[in-house]
Amino acid sequence: MPAPRVALFTDTYDEVSGVGKTFQRLARYCERHGQPLDVFTVAPSSSLETRGAVTVHRIKPRLPFEYYPGLLFDLIPFDDTALTYAREREFDVVHVATPGHMGITGLYLAYQHGLPLVGSYHTEFPRYVSSRILGRLDESWHEDPDAVAYIEEVSGDLTWDFLAGFYAPCQSVLVPSEATRAAVAERLRPPLALFERGVDRALFHPGRRRRPVDAPPRLLYVGRLAIEKNLAWLVAAARAHPEWELTLVGDGPQRDELAAALPRAVFTGFLEGEALAQAYADADVFAFPSLTETFGNVVLEAQASGLPAVVGHEGGPREIIAPGESGFVAHDAAEFEALLARLMGDAPLRAKMAREALARAAQRDWDGVFERLIGHWSAAQYPWRRRQWVRFLRRLKQSDSPFAVGLVSFWKQFGRRRAARARAAARVPAGSA
Repeated sequence: MPAPRVALFTDTYDEVSGVGKTFQRLARYCERHGQPLDVFTVAPSSSLETRGAVTVHRIKPRLPFEYYPGLLFDLIPFDDTALTYAREREFDVVHVATPGHMGITGLYLAYQHGLPLVGSYHTEFPRYVSSRILGRLDESWHEDPDAVAYIEEVSGDLTWDFLAGFYAPCQSVLVPSEATRAAVAERLRPPLALFERGVDRALFHPGRRRRPVDAPPRLLYVGRLAIEKNLAWLVAAARAHPEWELTLVGDGPQRDELAAALPRAVFTGFLEGEALAQAYADADVFAFPSLTETFGNVVLEAQASGLPAVVGHEGGPREIIAPGESGFVAHDAAEFEALLARLMGDAPLRAKMAREALARAAQRDWDGVFERLIGHWSAAQYPWRRRQWVRFLRRLKQSDSPFAVGLVSFWKQFGRRRAARARAAARVPAGSA
């Protein structure tokens, strides 16, 4: 069976995020293996980039709305550029990766062209929305637990209603972890399947360390500096142990607030490639308190770099580590601090857990992840005869030949007459002759 031609719609691609990096790596994999892939994504300016079988369409929003620093939403959701291009191509599968305006465009394309549809769920949007709303409220609101609970419940339910409608047309929805599968199983109707993550062990490994082995232990956090990352746990732990050497890699709206709370910490901003890999390798313990991660790519990168990790008890990161073997799982701020203190003060335990972390990271392979993804794409294709019939009807509607125009016109008239008869029948009172 030939490789399916796929149209991938994602609202994040070039940004420094786990989702964006995953799809960049997917594009490189498809380029190497000749897998046809068109990526449609949002960008500050429009451009077209073609590399082998892969084409990346960066499309500037017409009415942009910045809902998060660096992330744009188009208030006109159906993108004409993508739809016009798609009309001239023969896609086999549409993959909608995010429920933003590019994802909505992908839904419309699949509906318009009768194409099979695969969705993927990467972000805990209901909790993100609740966190953002609560973060913007006056502090006095937080003094009323009932008000906070009400806001969390209503905003979460409304977000879930939108997501359920967005993913409903999909033949399957891919999730990155078993924890995410369990969390969304009752909310999303289509079948759920795993789309896990791998790690580049050629880039992330302990051999990149430049600090002396006997240097004071360094604690590391990598990720966005934002309220949904639950960084209050990390701040509390670091303030209780001012002797710790702490580095935070990343950026976000909480950076200034965190810098004021942690004056001794080092803030590097975003790092990529070898600079990021060395930041991991030069550390000794990884701290990741987020409770909203569907997977947690950074935890896997830390493991590949030989770091034991302390993570929050909710979401995907708890599945990446082996609790008590390659790291620990904390259930509250006090336990998070205690577990970090245990690791920071016990070099033999760190070394033992580092070996286990490396062994677990060795089991994660990107090529296997993407092979399984292509398997999901291939399984989503409609039977050959149905796909050819849909394409024939679409070409017939777009044709200028007199025969095609006449046939389409006849069919429309036939459809209108049938609908009129149905409406007239519905108006006849029950029991009348």
